[in-house]
Amino acid sequence: MKRKLALFLVIAVFIGVMVGCSSSTDITSNDNSSGTSTVPEPDEVENFNLTGFPIVNEPITLKGFGGRAPEDIPWEDCVIHQIYEEMTNIKIEWELADVENITEVRNLKLASGDLPDLFFQARIPVIDQISYSSNGMFVPLNDLVAKYAPNIQKIFDTEPDVRKIWTMPDGKIYSVAGLIAGDNTVGLMPQKWWIKMSYVEECNDGKLPTTTEELYEFLKNVKAKYPKLTPLSSHRLKWIMRAFKGSFGLGNRSAYTHEYVSWDEENKTVKLDMTSDRHKELLKYMNRLYTEGLLDPAIFTQEMASYVANGKEGKYAFIHGNTPGVFGFKEEEWDTEGHENYWYCGVHLKGPFGDDIMSTYMPQTFMPGQFVITNVNKYPEATIRWVDYFLDGGEGSLFFSAGLEGVSYDIDPKTGKRVSDNYKKEITGKQYTFGGSYPVTYNTLQLINGGPPSIDTPYGRGLAELYKTRPKAVWGEFTYTLEEAEEMAVLKTDIEGYVLETEAKLITGEVSFDEWDTIQNNLKKMGLDRYTEIYNIAAKRFEEG
Repeated sequence: MKRKLALFLVIAVFIGVMVGCSSSTDITSNDNSSGTSTVPEPDEVENFNLTGFPIVNEPITLKGFGGRAPEDIPWEDCVIHQIYEEMTNIKIEWELADVENITEVRNLKLASGDLPDLFFQARIPVIDQISYSSNGMFVPLNDLVAKYAPNIQKIFDTEPDVRKIWTMPDGKIYSVAGLIAGDNTVGLMPQKWWIKMSYVEECNDGKLPTTTEELYEFLKNVKAKYPKLTPLSSHRLKWIMRAFKGSFGLGNRSAYTHEYVSWDEENKTVKLDMTSDRHKELLKYMNRLYTEGLLDPAIFTQEMASYVANGKEGKYAFIHGNTPGVFGFKEEEWDTEGHENYWYCGVHLKGPFGDDIMSTYMPQTFMPGQFVITNVNKYPEATIRWVDYFLDGGEGSLFFSAGLEGVSYDIDPKTGKRVSDNYKKEITGKQYTFGGSYPVTYNTLQLINGGPPSIDTPYGRGLAELYKTRPKAVWGEFTYTLEEAEEMAVLKTDIEGYVLETEAKLITGEVSFDEWDTIQNNLKKMGLDRYTEIYNIAAKRFEEG
């Protein structure tokens, strides 16, 4: 089934590229890598303002395709979207797909040739960017940024790794993504372990676990005292797997962006984790937790609503995610020592090989392909200005993520924090911001609500503790040539799909660890050597910039 899907994607790319050949316009020659540019100068663009608002004097309409959270209302009905339409004079008619199934919907859209003017929060992978841009379906952004997007250009000048990550092997940039300022360690460590301190006091004599074995003992103690609990959980299994990898010496270049591979320091090569004895030991550890009822059995299929409901009821002792705020607890609850809902995030675990790496530490820029301009767009200059405002790291970024004071939030005079209690959907019947996931904003320290956590708070101390265990190097998404991308589209689907499926079966005991050699042989047959070869080429390209 997975191989059929991979073949479908390759065929879809081919069809889309052929459609791109027939519909390509002069806009697609927007490229400064050759030293020339066909992007017009500002005074040559009609109905356009280079700075300020509105972006265009006479209203224009664009068609957009975006990825939304399932609970989102149509973006046109979001308050901030309506305000921005008035500010810019740009109306966007959105076709939206739920983020859970956006890959399938987006691929069909691309293959059909019925292109929108822009994709926004659409998660277009690097491989697809290369494939669809090869014949002009996606517009290179290099010169558009240089002439019309001062905020993005400033990011390139001050955060050099961002330009490197966004630039494809042909020297062109086809997409914009959200990013985190290099000094914003809160943003770079979004997902982490959280331990409920009341269970630590009750079941572990107040002692925090510091190793994977100590964690096992803690979870056993919780289970013994509260048999109905499933002590360890998260919304998704892969979140837990990413986090545990660092305790087994894996995920050492960020499992957030490179979920299936690690850097083999000894042999100086990228290596598929599933071929490592360390990963085998991690899976055995997970199997032990599952078999003894310490790992939530629902984690393989768990819906977010179920996870949140269980968390509110105190059914978890150890979780992995952003903050316990997901359960509805306020920060003054989960960040206050002695409170019944007090959780602490400073737990990091040394594993059996002596490793202790925060493998979920993020690169500055993530989820590529969140903003793309297509070759049917008649207003690329206005479109790049439309998104550039969200990337100023201040007013525009805050506008996109939180809205406006007095419209979608108020300022608490005592704490200086933004509070949105009066603007909840269940109270007003309105949605204020775009929603979706992996927002296209510049997440700076300035945007942290109330400022960075103080070292005087448990949260601040926990973050400082985790920062000590960050990887010595963090990889962003890799880029590929067209030929590499075509091969990797199939190899990644086959190999990574097989790994994901087999991991779950090993954890639950459906497949025995006696089958490990058979698993390795299966990976070989799927093209492991070529997968590793291309991955190493891409890693070298990334390192060399």
